[in-house]
Amino acid sequence: MYTKVKGTYDLSPEEAKKLASIERFLSQVVSLYGYEELRVPILESSELIHRSSGDSSDIVTKETYDFKDRGNRLITLRPEGTAPVIRSVIENKLYTRHLPLKLFYLGDMFRYERPQKGRFREFRQFGVECIGSSSPLMDAEVILMASTIFDALGVSNYIVRLNTLGDSLSRDNYRQALKEYFSKVKDNLSDDSKVRLEVNPLRILDSKDPRDKEFIKDAPKIGDYLSPESKEKFDSVKSYLDNMNVKYYLDERLVRGLDYYTDTIFEIELEGNDNVGQSQTICAGGRYDNLVKSLGGPDLKSVGFAFGLERLLSIVEDNADYSKKVLVQFIPIGEKPKANLIKKMQEVRLEGITSEMDYDAANLKNHFKSSSANNASFLVIQGDSELEDNTLQIKNKINDKEDYIDEDDLLDYLIRELSGGCSCGCGGHDHNHDHKCECGCGDDEHECSCHEEGHKCCCEEEK
Repeated sequence: MYTKVKGTYDLSPEEAKKLASIERFLSQVVSLYGYEELRVPILESSELIHRSSGDSSDIVTKETYDFKDRGNRLITLRPEGTAPVIRSVIENKLYTRHLPLKLFYLGDMFRYERPQKGRFREFRQFGVECIGSSSPLMDAEVILMASTIFDALGVSNYIVRLNTLGDSLSRDNYRQALKEYFSKVKDNLSDDSKVRLEVNPLRILDSKDPRDKEFIKDAPKIGDYLSPESKEKFDSVKSYLDNMNVKYYLDERLVRGLDYYTDTIFEIELEGNDNVGQSQTICAGGRYDNLVKSLGGPDLKSVGFAFGLERLLSIVEDNADYSKKVLVQFIPIGEKPKANLIKKMQEVRLEGITSEMDYDAANLKNHFKSSSANNASFLVIQGDSELEDNTLQIKNKINDKEDYIDEDDLLDYLIRELSGGCSCGCGGHDHNHDHKCECGCGDDEHECSCHEEGHKCCCEEEK
């Protein structure tokens, strides 16, 4: 028996529907802020990924899937979305459009990580990139947008951790201070941090190794090394967040795992959600003012965030029923009715109504069993006698009624019943019975309110 590759996963039909529902929701939310979708390839050149992420980042040193293709080109399965998006913006000259560019992406990413709850080697990531704005207000809006998403999904036990890495001058001064501090205790650091000390000492602050944590707590803080410009920017971001009522926690030990970040960085952390009550990061982002230029594009300041959908799936409270639902089950009794109902079923499907027929059912009992498994709302039955009369027997499972209708009236019948009993689409609102209405609902001599929605009743003219 074959099994899935380690670090990957399968989604059941119910789970796939839930994921698709969340993805649609995310797209709708960010579109309210003016973001549009951009799709980029899964495969990118290794040079792009390594250069943008930074040779000292864990992603490049430990996690990328790199290989040579048949043309001897170095290829990497994308580990994150920002670098491919920026590559596309530069290559396709999207920056010539009105700025800022507000883009979002959704797709599979690949990292060779240790698989654990909510973390996989192949995972789906959602992210946004605002390209061409240097305003601190945009930093705040991006954080607000991320918070809005989690609020709307019913995630309440989260905190926003906020910090700044400052501009180039600030980081250079801070990096030197960290190097001097950690050099004094180099022999007591983890092997990874000994390497980071020489390549990028900021990365030591992100270490989870207990040997490093002992010294991290007393390490210099970035706030003491910020240039006046960086401090002013960060103060503005905090002021805007306060005005937007976004609660945050200032964490001066926060760094990001990718080397392209500058100034504002943030993480959204879920408190005590795993089995041992520890916090976990569910969203991260920040500003990357130098990335576009470093990859050969114009000098465009940018900010964004991203998060994995697997973790979101595991934490979102969702009471929706994602079991299979078929609105209409077609049940033929005999071969001639089957051929006829297949055509009727296609007509119904083309109107956007989910329909099925069990082609392998040997008898009526099997057909009913299939309709039950499909949670069908309507059973459309036709035997030889109904075929001869051009009629259909309808079992309406919504109201437990049975009807015989002309087969040419099937679509009207279904649309009327699915809209609450009125084919005009008004949902059956405020109709009394026994009247005739021009909207086609079949009632007469009533006080009809559907005219308020733009319909006209014959009975009004008589009054």
